[in-house]
Formats: sequence, structure tokens, C-alpha cells
Amino acid sequence: MTKITTLTIRGFLSLSLLAATTAATAGDFKPMVRMNLDFGGDQIGTVIYTNGKSTDLKAGQLLTFSGGVLYRPVASNYAVETTIGYKFDKANATNGTAEFTRIPLDLVASYRKNKHRFGGGFTYHMNPKFTCDLASVCAGSVTFSNALGAIVQYAYGVEMASGSIIDFGVRYTSIKYEANGGGKVDGSALGFFTGFAF
Repeated sequence: MTKITTLTIRGFLSLSLLAATTAATAGDFKPMVRMNLDFGGDQIGTVIYTNGKSTDLKAGQLLTFSGGVLYRPVASNYAVETTIGYKFDKANATNGTAEFTRIPLDLVASYRKNKHRFGGGFTYHMNPKFTCDLASVCAGSVTFSNALGAIVQYAYGVEMASGSIIDFGVRYTSIKYEANGGGKVDGSALGFFTGFAF
């Protein structure tokens, strides 16, 4: 099969192809990883240990590990990021664990000013589930419907000489979960995050 070396087309088609090529390259896509530490939400349960200490499990807490993409259009003050992760609040003991888990999918658009990003967007939490597996205490789980919520966040990005970015920020998430057997809990939370885009 022979190769095409030259393409002659009508002027308006040429402009369209040029615009498409420019749009495809006029941006900075960076893979990113992130860790969030969140606090708040309704109390789901309290774990009491044999030493008298206790731990509260809350619907808005605690840790999230995620990965995604940060997009910064060239010659623009805006940025868009999307991540998917694993969020959990967990209590461990010698006789088992109790935990609340979910998979958050986030989409946030931000306005950039120097190293600062002020943004808002949406979060969709998939497969929320409270699981208790503590010998002689409980064994089972409660599932919740997937939930849509809102995000407001501020991020401060330090760009390295290599072009990589280290992010530090604060975020508020507003979301509610509805148990499949009935009942609702508020999973809203205020948290802090750090991330790395490379």
C-alpha cells in the first residue's frame, strides 16, 4: 500500500483541520494522584474497645486515595480536573473490622490565578456500603444508593522545574446517602488534600 505525501483541500476545510489540530494540542494534560483527609457527616456507628476507648464512624470521613487527570488549557485562566478514588472510614480490632466505604468520581472546574485555583463541581459516590465484621458483635452490611453531591474547593499548586505540580488544598463536599432499606445519612464533610500532577 502506498503512502499519502500531499493533501490539497478546499480552503474552509483546511481552516477546520487546522483548528482541530490546535484544539487537540492547546492544553496541558497531567496525570495526577491525590490523598484527602475529610471530617464530618452523620454518625453511622460507635465502636467501643475492651480498654474503654471508642471510635466513631461517620458518613463524611475519613481517607480518600484517588487518581485522575488535571487539564489546563493554554492561554487560559481555567483548569479542569477529574479523579476516581476509594474513600473509607474504618475501625480495626483483634476480632475484626467495621467500615464505611464508597468510590467517589469527581469533576471540578477551577479559575486559576497564579498558583491559586478556586473551583467547584460535582461528585458521584458509587457503591456506598457500611460493613461490620466483628466476631461476637456483628456480621453483615448495609448498602446505599449511588449519590450525587457538590464540591467547593481551593487549591494551591507549586510547579516544579520539571513541570510537575504539588497541590495543597481545602475542600467542602455536600452529599447525602440513602440506604437501600430506607433511611438517609448526611455524608457532607470538610477536608484537606494534597496531590501530585506529573
